[in-house]
Amino acid sequence: MVMKIDSDGVEESTGALNFTAVEGYSLTDNNKQLSDLLMKWGLDRTLTVAKFRFSGTFAETSAIVDFINSSSVQQHLHTKPNHVTSATNLQFEPLGTSCVDMSLFDRIKARGLVTESGYIRKMMDETYDGALSCNFITDMFLNIDESENAALFTDQEKDELLFRLLKWVCVGGSLNQVEEKLEPYLLVAKELYKKLVCVVKVDGNISVSSRAYHLMGSSNSNSMCLLIFNETQRSVIYLNSPFVPFF
Repeated sequence: MVMKIDSDGVEESTGALNFTAVEGYSLTDNNKQLSDLLMKWGLDRTLTVAKFRFSGTFAETSAIVDFINSSSVQQHLHTKPNHVTSATNLQFEPLGTSCVDMSLFDRIKARGLVTESGYIRKMMDETYDGALSCNFITDMFLNIDESENAALFTDQEKDELLFRLLKWVCVGGSLNQVEEKLEPYLLVAKELYKKLVCVVKVDGNISVSSRAYHLMGSSNSNSMCLLIFNETQRSVIYLNSPFVPFF
């Protein structure tokens, strides 16, 4: 569900959270395969990822406002492209973090979007808001009104962070070099999910304790801007990937 922070909400920001940047944080660390694939898919060119420690009491909407209004956050991000600079009238949507494995995507193969050997089925090229769709996977993600597979996942499943990450890597950037097989996309989505969220074990059951939000300030529907609060680690990760069409 999309939520909006109006001017009153900004004025009522508690300022309860203080943020300190984690210097040298990298989404890929020393994972060359992950780094190379993000570059191949054209996602490295506009990608900004930063991690911050926070102190204070967490509350959903005020935490987002406190983050955006934080002088230390703005100072750390001020040289980065298209970062969010104001919380006034900002729209955001909470994303689900209920997934603890990749079984959500088993139906992609069951539906026949990929072959038994894992190759993604091709289809005629189309462009959606600057992003190229050339196979059944990207058609499902981008052709939301007419794709015969648009309803393969429920609206609630489409609002899962893991689903958004898979969509992000499959759609790629404007200079995307498309993969022949689905497996590299699943691998990267899984690795990113593990990097971004905090997993806890309660009564023998594994669950994700992180709170994820999609900030909706971009005019391009293929952009993605995430805030992921990990309360147990007292940290927040900011991931901003504006989609910039090549033409």
